[in-house]
Amino acid sequence: LSSGQSARALGKLAEEREQDESVLLFYAGHGYQSEINGMGFWIPVDAVVGNPATWISNSDISKFLAAIPAKQVMLVSDSCFSGTLAKEQALSTTTLSRNEILGRRTVAVMSSGGEEPVSDEGKDGHSIFAWNFLRQLRNVPDHSGGYNFFDKVRQAVQTEYPQHPRYGAAIQAGHMPGGDYLLEKKR
Repeated sequence: LSSGQSARALGKLAEEREQDESVLLFYAGHGYQSEINGMGFWIPVDAVVGNPATWISNSDISKFLAAIPAKQVMLVSDSCFSGTLAKEQALSTTTLSRNEILGRRTVAVMSSGGEEPVSDEGKDGHSIFAWNFLRQLRNVPDHSGGYNFFDKVRQAVQTEYPQHPRYGAAIQAGHMPGGDYLLEKKR
């Protein structure tokens, strides 16, 4: 999507979602990290490499995530330097029950790597990360905490390629302490 299309799609998503819903967003594309301040960006298809005004900053992404009223929000970013989105606070396994997880506002970010380039080579037309993400998604038990799901994806990716997926909370987007994303099989 172009930067305008991306912004409109995220804005529309924020307008159409309700508090009791769960939202999972998946971005696959190019990313960049500024050497000056370490800030991360998505680089849409219409972006101009030398013109940061055509890029989408982590700050803007966080604002869009904050505007989504759903209690459960997960952004999955499969791009170079996507770990810049997940570095506010690392998330780990939770001991909360399903109802406790669903009772907290969770804004989680799963990235295909850290603050590094990532492979866009993979299997069946997907990157290594996306292929393993989809494989794990097909195998989710009745329900799984986001960290446990992420850890399976991370281990599979790192078996195949030296990139370092991350899982973190988007505090600026409204993540509540102790929260985690809940993946459930559709009934």
